[in-house]
Amino acid sequence: MNRYILNALLAIVIITVIGCEGEEGKRGIPAPVLRGSITGMVTTAIKDDIKGIEVKIAETSQTVLTDSIGNWTINDVKAGIYTLEFSKAGYGISKIQNYSFVGGGVSRVTSLITLTKLPTYTATHIDLIEAPTDDLGQFSCIVNFTPEAPRSEVRYFRVYFSKNRNYVPTSGDFFYTTTFTGFQANPYTDITLRVKGIVPNLKTKNSLSSMSPFVKGDSVYVVVCASASSGSTPLTTSGFNDNLNFGQYVYTDITSPTNTVSFVLP
Repeated sequence: MNRYILNALLAIVIITVIGCEGEEGKRGIPAPVLRGSITGMVTTAIKDDIKGIEVKIAETSQTVLTDSIGNWTINDVKAGIYTLEFSKAGYGISKIQNYSFVGGGVSRVTSLITLTKLPTYTATHIDLIEAPTDDLGQFSCIVNFTPEAPRSEVRYFRVYFSKNRNYVPTSGDFFYTTTFTGFQANPYTDITLRVKGIVPNLKTKNSLSSMSPFVKGDSVYVVVCASASSGSTPLTTSGFNDNLNFGQYVYTDITSPTNTVSFVLP
């Protein structure tokens, strides 16, 4: 066999080998996908409720339940960026978003996750009393709730303001929220809420990454939810997650919202 035939055969072999190479590497061998485990702990204010808390990876739907001391482990997880959700009936949901898992071993979640017991009362109805008429005006309404409060019980309410009539507070589709604390000496089933200076807040208040969406003449939609906590910054015992669109907290330690009322921003 002369050298010309040998060169031709060698060229055919080289072309064949090159043709077998895949996008992942030579000869079509895929790059290995790293897998591993994610583990952590969840607590509640009530020790007996620590067992059976659901821990879920939202993107893969992999789910486990905590043991009697709140420990949990999810195995066979691919490397990736995930949302971890923590939930149990009667408690507010907590989340860890953008959790980076590199795979190839065991990763421990070091964040303290404590679920909050939901309120035993619910805001049932809202009636608008007074809408702001200028920048110094106040928003006020009467909120009914059930059951009636026992003597001197402190109750918390969150008032949500949004541009979307059909929004759900726990979805994060709101711009501004404020909290009220209501109590009085005798049993009661309704309370009057007033928000002074709400117009400047709606027009100028900005979150970490977004300016106010409201301008003069916009319709502002309002609902009220009973809340397990007060204040603008959640405690470690509050159910919440971060609203990545607005850079603000979304509270999940609330009961279902009232009907919606609205006013036009002066």
